[in-house]
Amino acid sequence: MLDDQTTRRILAMLAWYESSGMAETGGPMFRMRRREDGGGMVAGGVKIIHGRLKGALDSGDGTFTIDNVVAISGKSPVDGPTDTVEVANSHSWDGDDGARVVAIWCKEDDEWQAIQITCPA
Repeated sequence: MLDDQTTRRILAMLAWYESSGMAETGGPMFRMRRREDGGGMVAGGVKIIHGRLKGALDSGDGTFTIDNVVAISGKSPVDGPTDTVEVANSHSWDGDDGARVVAIWCKEDDEWQAIQITCPA
């Protein structure tokens, strides 16, 4: 199951990837900026969300839907917990209904892509 430590590791990995010049855009997309309220730093540029799998996922499904979406980085693509987001299953994963999913926005493909999902029971 994903926890806060796993989420921090994912963000650190993305920060390194983007700042190392390995990103296809040729420059860093992950930038830190000071929060306006003075409460530390927030990420800018990379859009990362997490939510819950809505229905079971089969490895043959090309896309799936998540709800209870919360932005980890960037602005949330939804207005409320019952709104859903379609996510590409580019790794051919499977998952149980309600599994936690982390997804990143792929500007090149114009879609949300799963980067982690809780393993099925």
